[in-house]
Amino acid sequence: MFTEESAREAAGMAPANQQPAPVAEALYPSTLNVPKCSVAPTTRYVLEGSGKRVSVHVVSPIHNKRKGGGIRAPVTWFSSQSRKHMMLACAAISWTQVPKERCFFVKLTHRYVSSTTPSPKVCHHRLHERFISYLGSDGFAAVWKQEFTSAGEWHLHMFLTVWRLPRSLAKEWNIARDDDLPPEFLNRLQGWIARTWCSILGTEPGDESIDSLSYCKYVLTVEGAVNYVRKGPGSHNRKRHQAMLPDSLRACGRWWGLWGSKLFPRNPRFVELSTQEFHDVRRLVRKEMESHPEKGYVPHIYSPVSGMDIVAGGKEDGFWKALFEYVSQRRRAA
Repeated sequence: MFTEESAREAAGMAPANQQPAPVAEALYPSTLNVPKCSVAPTTRYVLEGSGKRVSVHVVSPIHNKRKGGGIRAPVTWFSSQSRKHMMLACAAISWTQVPKERCFFVKLTHRYVSSTTPSPKVCHHRLHERFISYLGSDGFAAVWKQEFTSAGEWHLHMFLTVWRLPRSLAKEWNIARDDDLPPEFLNRLQGWIARTWCSILGTEPGDESIDSLSYCKYVLTVEGAVNYVRKGPGSHNRKRHQAMLPDSLRACGRWWGLWGSKLFPRNPRFVELSTQEFHDVRRLVRKEMESHPEKGYVPHIYSPVSGMDIVAGGKEDGFWKALFEYVSQRRRAA
């Protein structure tokens, strides 16, 4: 006899007295790469440390969508918020793991030699393309920042790390590209940078002194060179006057940037916190900010649910270890 139950079975449907099988909900993507499961997404609290950067933040299932649209105005000053982003980006890198023998300090001066000389923004874009063509996209990484001299010329400071030799030089010297840099590589790099920069400006090396337009040397210390490159207005080093663009200079676009940032070594560490641990750790971070304001601590906008980022002084991971030990002791005591 053809009944309702047999009709549901023929149609591939579950019987009337049987509940449908539960469907797993998609997890909200997080920075912890937690394996997928059938648990609904919940708000999580995370303590993260990398280099000298310590972050305590919230991983929420609610997406905060960015509103786009409009035209960005020309960047005419080095804002404090932009410098905070630079400090956070540089502090997240483990500079102690960067080999000094592969690092160079580069200084380039932009000069309008003729009416057809490209703007600093165009010149730096072309310089980046030349570096990729010469060293390869995976052969170098750099931290750069712009400022202007008292003579009214743009100045580019760069911390350059060469991870792989140029293919042409490796073939000429019959060595692997990942081998240590030979002593003669410095002269080759100096000459290439001088020729490339003069070519980008539209002048010949003989028209101007090489030292007046380009400079390239090995760094003495990695952290010292990085600190010199990223210093700027607000760091108490007599560069506050360079925050505003003089009327005689054209806008340069971005004032700082990272090339090949993924090639720099990082050591991110994550610890999931409970709600109470999140508030306790964030209170310690806030006290540290208030007690050492001269060390460049960078908080986010404070609210009951917002996280905090801090650029810690002292040892590279000293403050993160202190917070991690604090959380561990609380858990052992409980």
